[in-house]
Amino acid sequence: MSKELLYFFQDDVDSRFIGNLDLELLVCGHADQKTDLENFHPFRIDPFFRIYHPKHGSVSVMDSNGVTRIMPGKCYIFPAEVPFRMISEGGFTHDWLHFKSALLERQPGFRRILSVPVTSEMEALWREFLIASKSEKNFKNIFRAHQVLRQILLPFLMLPETSRRKTAENSERFDEVLQYIGKHYMDSLQTPELAKMVHMNRNNFSMAFRKEFGVSPKEHLTNTRIANAKKLLLTTSLTIKEIALQCGFHDDLFFYRIFKKHIGMTPIHYRETMYLGK
Repeated sequence: MSKELLYFFQDDVDSRFIGNLDLELLVCGHADQKTDLENFHPFRIDPFFRIYHPKHGSVSVMDSNGVTRIMPGKCYIFPAEVPFRMISEGGFTHDWLHFKSALLERQPGFRRILSVPVTSEMEALWREFLIASKSEKNFKNIFRAHQVLRQILLPFLMLPETSRRKTAENSERFDEVLQYIGKHYMDSLQTPELAKMVHMNRNNFSMAFRKEFGVSPKEHLTNTRIANAKKLLLTTSLTIKEIALQCGFHDDLFFYRIFKKHIGMTPIHYRETMYLGK
């Protein structure tokens, strides 16, 4: 007589979380002796997650939780929609990737920089991921890259809840301003109206903001607009003019010049060369 064994997966929180985990690969690469990260990433918000796999050297990252030193021996994930600033410490060699996940953005534990030790298995996964990513963008390679990304993320997802949910003990005095800019960057924001939110005059507010974050309020607004323009370039088929308007640039030619100044390439070139899933 034949036998049949049945194995059930319990319909619990973990099962639903895994089933709903959405991952959208954007771009990845390898940087050798990178020395300009401080200029490349001033204080701003990215609309995507970053994962860094340091090889040699180090870089410091400042956010509302303090300063985190990024160095070999660990793998790091940077949160989406949370402002931070990079501080260069000389040549920094690392593998990196950017991805989006609406589910992870809603998890309190992923609102800060997280790190896990780099194991031999993690090293092998990074090699496999980069091989799959730089190969022909066919279904098989993209499918494999997504599989490997989930394996790279697994150690972060398994961190203790107390670690993943750790937040800054003291709320920052500019939190309300940063959140307001993040929600209204497409509007015509002026420094005086931002200063009123923290009960300061324009000059004192601008000086205090620059001292805290290394950029002026106006520069942070521009950085936020550019970051969201990059997101739209990578994830939509909107025209350059439509993206400019949605990101608060009412002159698409001005947007074109500002984007090239900040990113080092035109919006069209960025869209054509930086999207991983093509």
